[in-house]
Amino acid sequence: DGVKADVDLSGGTMKFTSTDAQGRKADVVIDGDAVKVFTEEGTATYSSGENVTIPADFPKDVFRYPEAKPLAAMSSAGTFMLNLKTSDALEKVGQRYKSEMTAAGWKEVSAFTSAESWMVNFGKDKREVGVILGKEDESTTIMINVVPRSSDE
Repeated sequence: DGVKADVDLSGGTMKFTSTDAQGRKADVVIDGDAVKVFTEEGTATYSSGENVTIPADFPKDVFRYPEAKPLAAMSSAGTFMLNLKTSDALEKVGQRYKSEMTAAGWKEVSAFTSAESWMVNFGKDKREVGVILGKEDESTTIMINVVPRSSDE
C-alpha cells in the first residue's frame, strides 16, 4: 500500500518512523502508556493508565476538577481531550464546572442536564470547551474537550 516503516525496539521504548505513499513521514514514540506522534503538521500526544501525563500546554483557563484522577489525556494541534474520574456527586461536579468556567471568562453556550449526565459547552476567544459528565456507580466521570473554533461567539 506504499507505506514503509523503520522500527527501533531498544531502550525500553518502541520508536518507529512511517512514510506514506505521498512521502509524508510520522515519527512515533511509545513509552509505556504514552504515545507521541511527530509530523510536519505538529505533535500529537496520548497518555492513559496509572501515570497519565496531562499535556503541559493544556489551557490554564480550562478548569480541571482538582479532586479527580486523570484517566486519559490527548493533545494535537490546539485540540485537547482529558478524561477524569471523581467520587464527588454528578451535580456537585457540574455546578463547580459552571461556576469555575464562568469565573475564568468562559460563556456558557449550551447545556443539557439529567440525573445521569451533564453536557455543557463554553466559548471563549476562538475556542470551545465541551464538558461531559456521567454517573458511574458511586463516582462521576468527566470528559473535557477543548477545540479551536472559527469565530469569537
